[in-house]
Amino acid sequence: MTKSFAFDYAKYYDFFNEGKDYKAEVDFLEAAFKKHSTKPVSTVLNLGCGTGMHEIELAKKGYSTNGLDLSSEMIDIARSRNIPRASFSVGDMSHFALNGKFDACVSMFAAFGYLIKNEQIESALHSIKQHLNPNGLAIIEIWNGPGVLHIMPSSRIKEFTRDGIEVHRQSFPTMHASDHYVDINFKVRLSREGKEFENYEELHSMRFFFPQELKYYFDKAGFDVLEICKTFELGTKVDENEWNLVVIARRK
Repeated sequence: MTKSFAFDYAKYYDFFNEGKDYKAEVDFLEAAFKKHSTKPVSTVLNLGCGTGMHEIELAKKGYSTNGLDLSSEMIDIARSRNIPRASFSVGDMSHFALNGKFDACVSMFAAFGYLIKNEQIESALHSIKQHLNPNGLAIIEIWNGPGVLHIMPSSRIKEFTRDGIEVHRQSFPTMHASDHYVDINFKVRLSREGKEFENYEELHSMRFFFPQELKYYFDKAGFDVLEICKTFELGTKVDENEWNLVVIARRK
């Protein structure tokens, strides 16, 4: 049985990512704000916000947030959390128009990598710039090209049980090295008391980026790249042993 990407991924998103340390990631964001912003950051736009878990931690620190995600199901879950000072919108990060501007724009969990075409990346950076206050920051976590090519994607299995439902998910990656992206086909089986009652597949295509490529894209879009570091370690250098990186840039 093949089902829609948005419905299934939204339904099990938090279960698949239960080990993710959202607090530590928001601590990193706050440290980056303090290190690189020319003024205090109070408003944050989060692209690819998922179910709003980063917004929970940002709210605890007093930030006002707006989360954007392509999945209406994800946004429904995020809104249901009733997070203080947080609003959510359904939209495409490659081209969006929201009311207001922000002190910082962030995109975590390599969500920016869903933009696999060059024109999508350029359009997204243009939209980000249009939504930032003067000297506003863009902080984006993405896959590190040298690391992806050195480590190489491999098949992985994730299993857990929730509410009596046993979930088994296995990934099958296909590398497209010359085009800088990986297709990941997820096969998911759902069982109850050992008996399978549903299965489906999801295809995720993820772009990876190279440091000089990032500097070109950001400079062309009107940003100064301030730092490219390990995830999530300010002041570090990225090499072929790191799968992810974070780029921090300031609107010119």
